[in-house]
Amino acid sequence: MYLFENKPENLSKMKAQYDKEGFIQIKKFFSQDDLKVIEKELAGFCKDTAPKLSGRDINYTSSGEINSIHALSQNSTFFKNLLSSKKVLDLVSHFLNDDAEPRVMEFFAKPAKVGMPSPMHQDNLYWCIADANGLTAWIALDHCDETNGGLTYYSGTHKDGIIEHMNSYAPGSSQTIKDLAMLRKIEDKRVTPVLEPGDVLIHHANLIHG
Repeated sequence: MYLFENKPENLSKMKAQYDKEGFIQIKKFFSQDDLKVIEKELAGFCKDTAPKLSGRDINYTSSGEINSIHALSQNSTFFKNLLSSKKVLDLVSHFLNDDAEPRVMEFFAKPAKVGMPSPMHQDNLYWCIADANGLTAWIALDHCDETNGGLTYYSGTHKDGIIEHMNSYAPGSSQTIKDLAMLRKIEDKRVTPVLEPGDVLIHHANLIHG
Protein backbone atom coordinates (compact mmCIF):
# COMPACT_ATOMS: atom_id res chain seq x y z
CA MET A 1 0.00 0.00 0.00
CA TYR A 2 1.06 3.57 -0.58
CA LEU A 3 0.44 6.85 1.24
CA PHE A 4 -1.18 9.27 -1.18
CA GLU A 5 1.49 11.63 -2.47
CA ASN A 6 1.22 12.84 -6.03
CA LYS A 7 4.91 12.44 -6.83
CA PRO A 8 6.22 10.91 -10.09
CA GLU A 9 8.39 8.33 -8.31
CA ASN A 10 5.46 7.14 -6.18
CA LEU A 11 3.10 7.00 -9.15
CA SER A 12 5.64 4.97 -11.10
CA LYS A 13 5.91 2.37 -8.30
CA MET A 14 2.14 2.22 -7.92
CA LYS A 15 1.64 1.76 -11.65
CA ALA A 16 4.14 -1.12 -11.71
CA GLN A 17 2.30 -2.88 -8.88
CA TYR A 18 -1.08 -2.22 -10.51
CA ASP A 19 0.13 -3.71 -13.80
CA LYS A 20 1.44 -6.80 -12.00
CA GLU A 21 -1.35 -7.51 -9.50
CA GLY A 22 -4.34 -5.74 -11.05
CA PHE A 23 -5.00 -3.54 -8.04
CA ILE A 24 -3.38 -0.94 -5.80
CA GLN A 25 -4.19 0.40 -2.34
CA ILE A 26 -3.59 4.06 -1.57
CA LYS A 27 -3.81 5.33 2.00
CA LYS A 28 -5.43 8.61 3.05
CA PHE A 29 -6.55 9.64 -0.41
CA PHE A 30 -9.34 11.61 1.23
CA SER A 31 -8.79 13.59 4.43
CA GLN A 32 -10.99 13.38 7.51
CA ASP A 33 -12.51 16.74 6.56
CA ASP A 34 -13.28 15.38 3.08
CA LEU A 35 -14.95 12.34 4.61
CA LYS A 36 -17.17 14.44 6.88
CA VAL A 37 -18.53 16.29 3.84
CA ILE A 38 -18.98 13.06 1.85
CA GLU A 39 -20.77 11.34 4.71
CA LYS A 40 -23.07 14.33 5.28
CA GLU A 41 -24.01 14.40 1.58
CA LEU A 42 -24.50 10.64 1.55
CA ALA A 43 -26.77 10.72 4.60
CA GLY A 44 -28.87 13.41 2.94
CA PHE A 45 -29.06 11.40 -0.27
CA CYS A 46 -30.18 8.26 1.57
CA LYS A 47 -32.84 10.23 3.44
CA ASP A 48 -34.25 12.40 0.63
CA THR A 49 -33.37 10.85 -2.75
CA ALA A 50 -32.93 7.12 -2.21
CA PRO A 51 -36.65 6.54 -1.42
CA LYS A 52 -37.43 7.81 -4.93
CA LEU A 53 -35.16 5.26 -6.61
CA SER A 54 -36.29 1.84 -7.79
CA GLY A 55 -35.34 -1.13 -9.94
CA ARG A 56 -31.64 -1.54 -10.70
CA ASP A 57 -30.82 1.85 -9.17
CA ILE A 58 -31.10 0.61 -5.58
CA ASN A 59 -31.04 -2.66 -3.64
CA TYR A 60 -32.35 -3.34 -0.14
CA THR A 61 -31.56 -6.10 2.35
CA SER A 62 -34.26 -8.48 3.57
CA SER A 63 -34.66 -6.20 6.60
CA GLY A 64 -35.32 -3.16 4.41
CA GLU A 65 -31.95 -1.42 4.81
CA ILE A 66 -30.09 0.03 1.84
CA ASN A 67 -27.51 -2.45 0.62
CA SER A 68 -26.34 -0.64 -2.54
CA ILE A 69 -27.15 2.39 -4.67
CA HIS A 70 -26.16 2.29 -8.33
CA ALA A 71 -27.34 5.74 -9.43
CA LEU A 72 -25.56 8.05 -6.99
CA SER A 73 -23.84 10.39 -9.44
CA GLN A 74 -26.86 10.46 -11.78
CA ASN A 75 -29.05 11.87 -9.04
CA SER A 76 -26.69 14.13 -7.09
CA THR A 77 -24.73 17.16 -8.26
CA PHE A 78 -22.32 16.70 -5.35
CA PHE A 79 -21.44 13.11 -6.24
CA LYS A 80 -21.34 13.85 -9.96
CA ASN A 81 -18.79 16.59 -9.26
CA LEU A 82 -16.81 14.32 -6.92
CA LEU A 83 -16.66 11.62 -9.60
CA SER A 84 -15.38 14.18 -12.12
CA SER A 85 -13.05 16.03 -9.74
CA LYS A 86 -9.51 16.79 -10.87
CA LYS A 87 -8.06 14.93 -7.89
CA VAL A 88 -9.84 11.72 -8.85
CA LEU A 89 -9.34 11.97 -12.61
CA ASP A 90 -5.66 12.86 -12.35
CA LEU A 91 -5.03 9.77 -10.23
CA VAL A 92 -6.96 7.19 -12.25
CA SER A 93 -5.74 8.55 -15.60
CA HIS A 94 -2.23 7.59 -14.53
CA PHE A 95 -3.24 3.93 -14.26
CA LEU A 96 -5.16 4.00 -17.53
CA ASN A 97 -2.33 5.64 -19.52
CA ASP A 98 -5.12 7.77 -20.96
CA ASP A 99 -7.52 10.53 -20.00
CA ALA A 100 -10.19 9.06 -17.74
CA GLU A 101 -13.85 9.31 -18.70
CA PRO A 102 -15.95 9.04 -15.53
CA ARG A 103 -18.80 6.55 -15.72
CA VAL A 104 -20.82 6.29 -12.52
CA MET A 105 -20.49 6.53 -8.74
CA GLU A 106 -22.11 3.84 -6.61
CA PHE A 107 -22.55 3.20 -2.89
CA PHE A 108 -22.13 -0.18 -1.18
CA ALA A 109 -23.45 0.03 2.37
CA LYS A 110 -23.16 -3.62 3.47
CA PRO A 111 -25.14 -3.11 6.72
CA ALA A 112 -23.93 -5.34 9.56
CA LYS A 113 -25.15 -8.95 9.56
CA VAL A 114 -27.65 -8.43 6.72
CA GLY A 115 -25.49 -6.93 3.95
CA MET A 116 -25.68 -8.92 0.73
CA PRO A 117 -22.54 -10.44 -0.80
CA SER A 118 -21.24 -9.61 -4.26
CA PRO A 119 -20.29 -12.84 -6.07
CA MET A 120 -16.88 -13.13 -7.72
CA HIS A 121 -16.94 -11.48 -11.14
CA GLN A 122 -15.07 -9.25 -13.62
CA ASP A 123 -16.34 -5.73 -14.26
CA ASN A 124 -15.54 -5.72 -17.95
CA LEU A 125 -17.99 -8.55 -18.53
CA TYR A 126 -20.60 -5.82 -18.08
CA TRP A 127 -18.69 -2.83 -19.43
CA CYS A 128 -17.21 -4.29 -22.63
CA ILE A 129 -14.51 -1.61 -22.78
CA ALA A 130 -12.05 -1.97 -25.65
CA ASP A 131 -8.73 -3.43 -24.46
CA ALA A 132 -10.26 -3.59 -20.95
CA ASN A 133 -8.77 -0.15 -20.32
CA GLY A 134 -11.08 0.66 -17.44
CA LEU A 135 -10.93 0.55 -13.66
CA THR A 136 -12.83 0.99 -10.43
CA ALA A 137 -11.79 3.29 -7.60
CA TRP A 138 -13.32 2.02 -4.35
CA ILE A 139 -13.29 4.48 -1.42
CA ALA A 140 -13.58 3.28 2.17
CA LEU A 141 -15.82 5.30 4.50
CA ASP A 142 -15.29 2.87 7.42
CA HIS A 143 -12.62 0.46 8.57
CA CYS A 144 -12.95 -2.39 6.10
CA ASP A 145 -11.66 -5.95 6.05
CA GLU A 146 -12.86 -9.50 5.37
CA THR A 147 -15.17 -9.46 8.41
CA ASN A 148 -17.42 -6.63 7.18
CA GLY A 149 -17.74 -6.93 3.43
CA GLY A 150 -14.34 -5.73 2.22
CA LEU A 151 -13.27 -6.30 -1.37
CA THR A 152 -11.51 -9.58 -2.11
CA TYR A 153 -9.27 -9.88 -5.16
CA TYR A 154 -7.60 -12.73 -7.03
CA SER A 155 -4.26 -11.07 -7.71
CA GLY A 156 -2.99 -11.15 -11.28
CA THR A 157 -6.18 -12.51 -12.85
CA HIS A 158 -6.64 -9.34 -14.89
CA LYS A 159 -4.08 -10.80 -17.31
CA ASP A 160 -6.28 -13.77 -18.22
CA GLY A 161 -8.97 -11.95 -20.21
CA ILE A 162 -12.69 -12.44 -19.64
CA ILE A 163 -13.48 -15.78 -17.99
CA GLU A 164 -16.82 -17.55 -18.48
CA HIS A 165 -19.58 -16.36 -16.14
CA MET A 166 -23.04 -17.59 -15.28
CA ASN A 167 -26.15 -16.06 -13.71
CA SER A 168 -25.75 -15.34 -10.00
CA TYR A 169 -29.23 -13.86 -9.44
CA ALA A 170 -27.62 -11.55 -6.88
CA PRO A 171 -29.10 -8.04 -6.74
CA GLY A 172 -26.59 -5.53 -8.08
CA SER A 173 -24.23 -8.18 -9.49
CA SER A 174 -26.11 -10.55 -11.77
CA GLN A 175 -23.13 -12.61 -12.99
CA THR A 176 -20.48 -14.72 -11.29
CA ILE A 177 -17.45 -16.78 -12.31
CA LYS A 178 -18.74 -20.16 -13.54
CA ASP A 179 -15.71 -22.31 -12.76
CA LEU A 180 -15.51 -22.16 -8.96
CA ALA A 181 -13.03 -25.05 -9.00
CA MET A 182 -10.65 -22.78 -10.90
CA LEU A 183 -10.90 -20.20 -8.11
CA ARG A 184 -10.12 -22.84 -5.50
CA LYS A 185 -6.96 -23.74 -7.43
CA ILE A 186 -5.71 -20.15 -7.18
CA GLU A 187 -6.68 -19.61 -3.54
CA ASP A 188 -3.09 -18.50 -2.86
CA LYS A 189 -3.79 -15.43 -5.01
CA ARG A 190 -6.78 -14.40 -2.89
CA VAL A 191 -6.23 -11.04 -1.13
CA THR A 192 -8.57 -8.95 1.04
CA PRO A 193 -6.91 -5.58 1.73
CA VAL A 194 -7.52 -3.85 5.07
CA LEU A 195 -8.63 -0.26 4.62
CA GLU A 196 -9.17 2.71 6.90
CA PRO A 197 -11.58 5.59 6.18
CA GLY A 198 -10.27 7.70 3.31
CA ASP A 199 -8.20 4.90 1.74
CA VAL A 200 -8.87 3.97 -1.87
CA LEU A 201 -8.53 0.73 -3.80
CA ILE A 202 -8.11 0.86 -7.58
CA HIS A 203 -8.66 -2.31 -9.58
CA HIS A 204 -8.47 -3.30 -13.24
CA ALA A 205 -11.66 -4.00 -15.20
CA ASN A 206 -10.64 -7.65 -15.76
CA LEU A 207 -9.56 -8.45 -12.20
CA ILE A 208 -11.66 -11.15 -10.52
CA HIS A 209 -13.14 -9.73 -7.33
CA GLY A 210 -16.17 -9.78 -5.08
